[in-house]
Amino acid sequence: MLSVTYKMESSVSRIYIIHTEATKNTSRRLEEDLQPLSKFSGLLPDIASAYSVGSADDVKNVFGAIKKDCIDNNVKPLLHVDFHGSEQHGLVVKPGHYLSWEWFASRCREVNIACQNKFGVVMACCYGLNAIRGVRIGELVPFQYLIGSQETIYEGADIDDSFSLFYKKLFETRSFEVALVGLPNKFQPFYAEKMLFIVLAKYLKAGTYGKGFQERKERLITELVEAGQYPTPQNLKLLRASITERLKFDKDGVQEVIDKYSASFLGQPSQIKIDDLMTILDR
Repeated sequence: MLSVTYKMESSVSRIYIIHTEATKNTSRRLEEDLQPLSKFSGLLPDIASAYSVGSADDVKNVFGAIKKDCIDNNVKPLLHVDFHGSEQHGLVVKPGHYLSWEWFASRCREVNIACQNKFGVVMACCYGLNAIRGVRIGELVPFQYLIGSQETIYEGADIDDSFSLFYKKLFETRSFEVALVGLPNKFQPFYAEKMLFIVLAKYLKAGTYGKGFQERKERLITELVEAGQYPTPQNLKLLRASITERLKFDKDGVQEVIDKYSASFLGQPSQIKIDDLMTILDR
């Protein structure tokens, strides 16, 4: 199993808070906690006024406003989503009306394109981590990072004061790793670049490098022997030499694959280098 430590610093310049009628109280408390810190201490980024929504069109308009800010003012946005959530149906915009997780992710992708993969999302709702379930390598990721839970969230035990402390610590230290300590353990981060790193490392491990390469080579030798190659010592030696040459690890070629998927998934070059992946696989 791959173990990858990933550290990410915050570059947020504006926080947007979005809530429904059912969650307006927790959203208001968060805004009241953060506004003084932003205005008077300069500790936090600009806090946009909280948006109250009651329909899919309202939510689309909020995303449109964030997108416009990104294009016109080079904003690096963080969206705080204070909704109720349903594991199966998505975000509850009002009783009996839902925004599917896929719909929400699609709106996020539009903003992430506009801000060049600098869009962050914090899901203060039940099952908010489900918003990542449609993320696929090869398609532009909807957000640079998302913090959410795959469990039920309870007002009071899970939300009261936790997010105010989270944001204060995040912008004091600019470290997600430090800030997340203040949230309940059920909240977990998704980092797009970390996901890409793990997928690429698994690709190498599966048959291009290290143990996976050796297993792939022996499997090809077995297939050739079963197809009629007589397994004399000399034949096996020649087969191994031939297959090793054919499958020879090409660092430049693998770096091209990394760059290709970085462009399609992150929308820009990544800091991931082939030597970083090899270091993980060599452990």
